[in-house]
Amino acid sequence: MKLMRNKQYTHAIVLLIFVAMAGLLGGCSSMPLRDNAGLTLVPFASSSTADMSARQVIEVGNRAGLESEEILEHGPPLRNAIAEYGACRFYKDQRVQMIMAVQNKKLYVSMHTGATFVYDLNEK
Repeated sequence: MKLMRNKQYTHAIVLLIFVAMAGLLGGCSSMPLRDNAGLTLVPFASSSTADMSARQVIEVGNRAGLESEEILEHGPPLRNAIAEYGACRFYKDQRVQMIMAVQNKKLYVSMHTGATFVYDLNEK
């Protein structure tokens, strides 16, 4: 009887840990950052990640058509998203405006206008 009670207690603890982890991990990919113009950055998992220098963030932002204020506001979260998750989406009015994702040390950028470019992250 005592063994049965300990086993149930252990199962309850394991279940509680899984529920807590699912809540924490589920919240990680849904940490949007919204600026005053309604642009929202949402990181998501990709197959690879990369570090970006501040200069690279500025160059990518400029090439993608972001304004200086948007680069200032979204630069650090963009850099963190690429380093931690490997990809992110920019939304405006609940529509995807841009997707950035890392593959083989290259940042692939695709915009809602149909324009795309590849930025080599090996060049610092």
